Amino acid sequence: MKTLRKNPIVRWLFIVGVIVVVIVVYAFGFSVTDVNFETTRDEVRLTQLTRILRALAHPDILEYEQIEQDVDLPFHLPCPPGGAPPISVDTRGAYIVVTPACAGPKETVSIEGFKFLPNTAGPVNFLTQSGAKLQLGSFKTDSRGSFSIKGKLPNRQPIEEAQTIRATARQNVGAPRISRTGNLVFEKIVETVFLALLATTFGAILAIPLSFLAAQNLMSDIRSPLTSVSLTLLGWPIGIWLGGAIAIQIGRLAESISGETAFVTGGVALGTLAIGLASVSTLPRQMERFSKVSARLVRGLGYGLAGLAAIATANLVAHMMLLVGDALIEPLGALGFFGNFVYQLGDSLRML
Repeated sequence: MKTLRKNPIVRWLFIVGVIVVVIVVYAFGFSVTDVNFETTRDEVRLTQLTRILRALAHPDILEYEQIEQDVDLPFHLPCPPGGAPPISVDTRGAYIVVTPACAGPKETVSIEGFKFLPNTAGPVNFLTQSGAKLQLGSFKTDSRGSFSIKGKLPNRQPIEEAQTIRATARQNVGAPRISRTGNLVFEKIVETVFLALLATTFGAILAIPLSFLAAQNLMSDIRSPLTSVSLTLLGWPIGIWLGGAIAIQIGRLAESISGETAFVTGGVALGTLAIGLASVSTLPRQMERFSKVSARLVRGLGYGLAGLAAIATANLVAHMMLLVGDALIEPLGALGFFGNFVYQLGDSLRML
């Protein structure tokens, strides 16, 4: 094998083979994901891409309070028999002129505005009989309040009544403020950060003790016979089922007395004491007076009692946290999230 690796021809063939395999994998990936760069050169796609890039370059983070100036003009689509009737336009204020005065669907018209608010911008919309707004274009007035744009009329069913072309000039007033989009972005950023914090914390709580147990198993010699290991594997499902059934019954018992604060407090104190006594009884110093078999039985009994006491105490603590957390939410007002935190911790402890 070492000789083959040192052979330059074999080494070159190996490198070429790896490159070929990589190319085949990427080629298959292009086929599976249907990569087609021709679609990116499509006119519709380019228009969408331009709009997206403009939106990214001008994020809607800040907004202003705006004053609007709407100017309407009746417009026939298509032209009625005999042409469009004359329209009286009040030129004392802002007004618009559309040339020609009527036109057919998909035709281009010239839209001019006069005496608008200077240096303002806004859309020009076509208002249908149903109230729908179809944008014909956007404008920006000069220092005299005038503008001139061209717009393509929508493809609408012909009707006899005049419809409306509306120009809306918008002017920002006051100081900028964070928009609804900005508030949503900041809210989701904070939510994401705290989701990561909670996930990392709970993951570490579970991973650290498991890693120590795994390290202990890896570093210790396994001297158990195959029969003992097999029985242990068979006993695990039975133990899990039995422990779950006992935990459910203890949880129901704890829930039945959870309405009384005195019972809950006393139960927590007694449960803590029982855990301590059961744990102390399993210490090596306490096992010296028993034989080897008896010591194992006593230790197993102590662990079992400590486990039962821990389950009962955890259920009582969970119910206590639910009561305390729910009671704190409203009195704390703006700091009510502390009460919700206590409540959710109690709920998660009850689930465990």
